[in-house]
Amino acid sequence: MTDSNHPAKPGGKPRSWLMFFLRPVILIPTTLAVLFVGVALAYRSSRLAGIPPIDEIVDRETEGRIDIKPAQNAFTFYERAFRLIPATLDEEAVAKAVDALGTGEVEWDTVSPAAKRSLEKCEAVLAEWKLGTELEKGVEIQPADLEMWYMVETRKSRTISRLALLQSAQCLHEGNPEESWQWLRASFRFSRHLGNPGTLITRVIGAALHAMAREQFITWATHETVTTKHLQAALIDLREINKLTAVFSVILKAEYLTYMRVLSSKERVREYFSYGKRPLKDIPEPLIGGSLFLIAEPQLCQVLTRHVFANHLSQCDLPRWERNIVRVPRVSLFLPTGRETPMLMDPGILGDAVMRSWITAYLLPQSIHVLNALDREQARQAAYELCLTVEIFRRMHGEYPESLEALVPEFLDQLPRDLFGSKPAERMLMIRREAKVLEESSEENAAPPMPGLIIYSRSGNGTDDG
Repeated sequence: MTDSNHPAKPGGKPRSWLMFFLRPVILIPTTLAVLFVGVALAYRSSRLAGIPPIDEIVDRETEGRIDIKPAQNAFTFYERAFRLIPATLDEEAVAKAVDALGTGEVEWDTVSPAAKRSLEKCEAVLAEWKLGTELEKGVEIQPADLEMWYMVETRKSRTISRLALLQSAQCLHEGNPEESWQWLRASFRFSRHLGNPGTLITRVIGAALHAMAREQFITWATHETVTTKHLQAALIDLREINKLTAVFSVILKAEYLTYMRVLSSKERVREYFSYGKRPLKDIPEPLIGGSLFLIAEPQLCQVLTRHVFANHLSQCDLPRWERNIVRVPRVSLFLPTGRETPMLMDPGILGDAVMRSWITAYLLPQSIHVLNALDREQARQAAYELCLTVEIFRRMHGEYPESLEALVPEFLDQLPRDLFGSKPAERMLMIRREAKVLEESSEENAAPPMPGLIIYSRSGNGTDDG
């Protein structure tokens, strides 16, 4: 009697299991499949080799949750204000009016009727928004809930900031410098709330609004109705407002949590890469899981992302002159001191590993670029404070100082260090623009620029180019 599952050859012995699997029709496909899986697993292991494990660097619950009540949250009021902005608001007219006032091309009397009507329409908007600016903290979305593609209401934020600057200009025109300053103050405080905490791009928007107020700020500081007392109070305000500025690690940790949310599952990876022309956009859904597994993504990306953020967090809160940046392909990193905990990867090795991970290379955080932008913001803040100080000097002495050094020690203990200076002794700079020189150098038929002062910082290369 023969086994029905192993039929015997005619006149021969029953066929064994081994002989069954050794048949070419079975053996060859099986061998190829094993080889394919083995090579794939070996390739996967090779991509993870040399990358040291690293523990979670930000706790989603303890560092990703901020205890704040709605009544203490500036964004409770900002969101109400955003909803109140009329759909018919002429934003273009408002923007043009603010730009024209800032360049001195027009006075308030010649501001377009459309801009003035827009300001009148937004009285309730500004009143609600201003309530939020009085609060110390603003959390639009908890860091643990942030998405990488999230961005604050950019257009509405800019619109409200412009309306506030327009309101400041109107108050100044009407002879009310105190109220005019309050709107400038609100604009500055709003810029400190954006991205504190939040994503890198939201923090950059805050820096842009900080810069947007520059021309109206200068107009206010130099206006004939602004007294020494007004300037002194504004200087105190400005320094206190700057204390609201988030340290960079706060933003960077929030940004890190958005990366980890994206990399938490293949579904979220697919969701992120479904926007725009991105690498995964055209890959069929069934292949996402298998292909990512075989190339060790997103596991490799998670580990490398932790290493990159750990590196950036190690020095991001240090003054510019204490950071030591090393540039490797596709990523800027800090040069480790050897004292960091956890120990940081060698930047060269980390850079090479990043290049081997196509998701990581695509998702690289632009931390260093943003940090440079925020350095420029702080240099601008120093210039704002010096602007008020030289105006106080002018009111008390009848003319501007010949140099910033003349402010010491009567008005300042020492001049603020230039963040972009290459030496510790290098301070912020000032140039006097004399009317006679400007008239001689101005182009024919062109109105010469106004005489006065330029207070500035060195350029990114650490040199003074005037």
